Amino acid sequence: MLILLLAAPADAKNKGVGSSDLNLNSSGQAPPNCGVVSCHDEGPIGAALSMSVNPAGPYTAKHKINITINATSYNNSIPDTILGIMLVNNTQSYPFNIKYDGWSITRDEVNNGIPVNYNEKSNLSTVNQTYLWNVTVPSNPGTYYIESHARYSDRIKGQGIKGYGAITAPLTMVVMSGDEDLDLSGSTEKGSPANPGQCGTGCHTTSSPGAAISITANPSGPYNTSQQNIVITVSTSNINKADDMLGIVLLNNTLPLSGNIKKDGWQITRDANGNPAPYSYDERAVTSLNQTFSWNVTAPSTPGTYYIRAQARYGGGTGYAITSNPLTMAVQLPVPEFSAGAAIPLFVSAIAFMLMRKRLC
Repeated sequence: MLILLLAAPADAKNKGVGSSDLNLNSSGQAPPNCGVVSCHDEGPIGAALSMSVNPAGPYTAKHKINITINATSYNNSIPDTILGIMLVNNTQSYPFNIKYDGWSITRDEVNNGIPVNYNEKSNLSTVNQTYLWNVTVPSNPGTYYIESHARYSDRIKGQGIKGYGAITAPLTMVVMSGDEDLDLSGSTEKGSPANPGQCGTGCHTTSSPGAAISITANPSGPYNTSQQNIVITVSTSNINKADDMLGIVLLNNTLPLSGNIKKDGWQITRDANGNPAPYSYDERAVTSLNQTFSWNVTAPSTPGTYYIRAQARYGGGTGYAITSNPLTMAVQLPVPEFSAGAAIPLFVSAIAFMLMRKRLC
């Protein structure tokens, strides 16, 4: 009896590979066990695997929030005590570990010191289980895909030992830069490229005590129409809230809601984060919320008096905002300039006119 009790766990271990960072990037697995195409290639009738993610996204590349991914195996009537589930990307024909796409796993189901994408449990009463991972997004914006594979129940198939498996349809995970052309001219924020992650005009409505924001322009103006290389600098100060994300947007002074300054004819030639297509709203991952952002702009081609103000946003939940006083930006037609050579004919003509009047008198 004692020998049988000792043999059972050993047999269970031989059936499993153990929790690890597992790749399906070849016909064999890494670390190797039974291979991709030769085992775990079908599931029992009715058995299923599902995935869910919270929050649903899209996500911001700079904001490393914890995203929870659940994979659930259900409707399994197969008696077994070992279940392994892995998170992989959607590379065809063999998926890779999601870490290869830049996802960081901060917690796995079995609480490994270094979390891994493949988790395996033994001595289970059923293979109907839910496994959980916490992940943070890649640093590069893009559209990513995550799918899960479940593996269980070694069995005899032909001449080899085979197991059952299940796979989910891939989750589509959109990661955005967070920077965009933001417009507050409607009941909700309108961004281009569209960023559903923005929270609308009903949030970031109050400022934290003592927080301040300033906005300056260099040169100070007035400006000629289409004048280039005007530097708008925005600085936040005295923010004592603890947060790791700060966004600042340049707005016109349309009240009660404000629009993107581009709608007034300002061209942004360089934004605070150096985006190839410069935006009016930029976000940064920061260690302090007291920061300085700068934009280079070109004046509108139409003369007039314009206003530019800045709004800083920070804090989770409903969040906080600080809005600056508006800068008054006078734009005028260029004053005509004459060269020294061009002034001589005018001077001669003026003298001739005066002499002619004298004769007539």
